[in-house]
Amino acid sequence: MSTRKIGAIIIGIATLFAIAYTTYKMMSGKDVGFNEIITISILFMMFFSVMAREDKKKRKTGVMNLAIKTARKSVILFCYL
Repeated sequence: MSTRKIGAIIIGIATLFAIAYTTYKMMSGKDVGFNEIITISILFMMFFSVMAREDKKKRKTGVMNLAIKTARKSVILFCYL
């Protein structure tokens, strides 16, 4: 397994954990703070960045460009919330 896949798996699991924790806090009636929202947006950005990382011999495809644009927009969106 490549380093990219291992990094994507680790960051993906961390993202799912952060989303699950935030959902649990919302369901239990606790306040969801700024830290939870920023953590989720940063983890999403890291995940898409790892997934869109370009190999030296390969060029970026349309999916990778879409992932980069989505990561940037998600960070902007969560910063304004």
